[in-house]
Amino acid sequence: MELPEDVLTETESLGSAWASDLDGSDGDTSPCRDARALPQPKVPVHFMEVFSNPRIAPYVSGLGMRVGPSIDLGTGWNLALRSCQNHLLQLLAVLQPFVLMLSPPCTVFSQVQNSMKNRRKCQRTWKKHYEQGLLLWRFALCLFKEQCRQGRKAVLEHPWLASSWALSITEEVANTPGVFQTIFDQCLLGLVTTAEQKPVRKRTRFLSNLQTLEICFSTRCTPETCSHLPVEHAWLQGREGGASRCRSAQVYPADFCRGMARSVLNYTNNVAAPALPEAQVAPADDADSEADLPSPAS
Repeated sequence: MELPEDVLTETESLGSAWASDLDGSDGDTSPCRDARALPQPKVPVHFMEVFSNPRIAPYVSGLGMRVGPSIDLGTGWNLALRSCQNHLLQLLAVLQPFVLMLSPPCTVFSQVQNSMKNRRKCQRTWKKHYEQGLLLWRFALCLFKEQCRQGRKAVLEHPWLASSWALSITEEVANTPGVFQTIFDQCLLGLVTTAEQKPVRKRTRFLSNLQTLEICFSTRCTPETCSHLPVEHAWLQGREGGASRCRSAQVYPADFCRGMARSVLNYTNNVAAPALPEAQVAPADDADSEADLPSPAS
């Protein structure tokens, strides 16, 4: 069942409703505004997604739950900037989402990119891209740890063989009590190429403390479980229909989004929503620096 158009429109406009106008009428031209100026909810939101345009949020909203804005470069949030990171931390302190979905960019951690790293003509450019990708991954881990520290839930997503999973900072978070990993194939959730509609395996790993994740997020494609054989999986290389196959596969298929929405619903049905206290928000650092975050230790 596809979501009604009015639900999609309402959810896509949440970023504007929460973040106010972006024209900087008060002299602030930052794309992410001070959380103290945002509307103050009376109860926490059930779900938010970070490093993502509205993908899962419309489905969560369609099940009658409250969602916060989707945080991504495409919605006006450049999380490579320290000021935007600080504004997001303030926003999360206000909205206190029950479940936080984190999907940081994976390009620099992919198998293909890492196999080419010693053959690149410009190592300086590659190093710059890698450092920015690492900065965003570290920030995602910091958000994950804060959700755990606050007794809330988080789901961190990356390809299953991404080199990000082997980093010591990731292993530290993965060893947190109550945190687990699960691996699944997105072809079973309907991921296909744009033009030829060929199934795409895209084996994916979750790091999470959300125990109500649907069974579809722990199922791999085998002759017993798949629904598309004898059609072979398409490789995520090259272009199809004028678009990069890798870029097209970044969009979650509908069954992925429905499964996550049901997982959130199953969790929130068993959690009472307390009234929020008055938010105590620290002043933001307005310096748009790209300095690395401090170590993600608590």
